[in-house]
Amino acid sequence: MIFSNNQRKLMGLLLTEGPLSRKVLAAKMSLTNAAITVMTQSLIEEGLIIELGEVNSGKVGRKETLIDLSSTKYISIGLDIRVNHTNISITDIKGKLLISKKISSIENAIEYLLLNIPKDSYFHEIAVLCRGYQGLEVYDKTVEKVEKLMAEAQLPYR
Repeated sequence: MIFSNNQRKLMGLLLTEGPLSRKVLAAKMSLTNAAITVMTQSLIEEGLIIELGEVNSGKVGRKETLIDLSSTKYISIGLDIRVNHTNISITDIKGKLLISKKISSIENAIEYLLLNIPKDSYFHEIAVLCRGYQGLEVYDKTVEKVEKLMAEAQLPYR
């Protein structure tokens, strides 16, 4: 899914400010309630945000419904590959640390991920980001090794 600037801004507000009603989002983003409703509907259909329920504000009229980021749609996996070990961190979309583990090798780290990554229907692909000093032989070999292990594990990656 390609996000519009407004969708990114909306999800950023939910990330930084927590659950908000469509009315509050519309005011913060200087958009109409209708625009927010259309935008949130597509994000709900994608499973990126959820409705939490109505808020009783004590005012007369239609009750506001709080929406928030869904913490079950995506996870982020960080691998810190060292000479003698690999550190794994897994967080949800809100940045909540779910798993933090030190593992003896990159091979064992990939095996650990295979056993512990949720295999739900929403899980489609892992984005592999390797940071380091490009051009160095060690860096190039590490990237090749990660790509090979991901392919062997039959985990889709990019």
